[in-house]
Amino acid sequence: MKSVITKILMTTTLLSAIGLTACASLHGELPTDEELVGADYGSPISQQEAVRQAKIFLQHELKDPGSAMIDWGPIKKGWTGYYNTPLQFGYVLSANINAKNSYGGYTGYQQRQFCFLNGVISRCLPRTGTKN
Repeated sequence: MKSVITKILMTTTLLSAIGLTACASLHGELPTDEELVGADYGSPISQQEAVRQAKIFLQHELKDPGSAMIDWGPIKKGWTGYYNTPLQFGYVLSANINAKNSYGGYTGYQQRQFCFLNGVISRCLPRTGTKN
């Protein structure tokens, strides 16, 4: 039992470290002031509609969507970027998601951001950045 707990803690620590590294190295840099001023965020989307679309998206992404426990953040203007992909501006919905994996165990909360451009999901990425 102690061995299983130790493995879980080590795995959680490793995944957290990877997640923090990914957040720090996503896109590489924050958008410049000029990029923020000139950004096209598209048309706004309501919180209710954004959550509805994100739930549909997750039905296809999660191993056991019925087990998902999700804490939704507010929808707001923001941006997403991932490694060497260009920044994308839009309305960003943050979510902390905990769902069961293939082994039937919960994965622990993982942060995701859904970026909406003109009312539809254009990206779903690990948490990156949003404009305050």
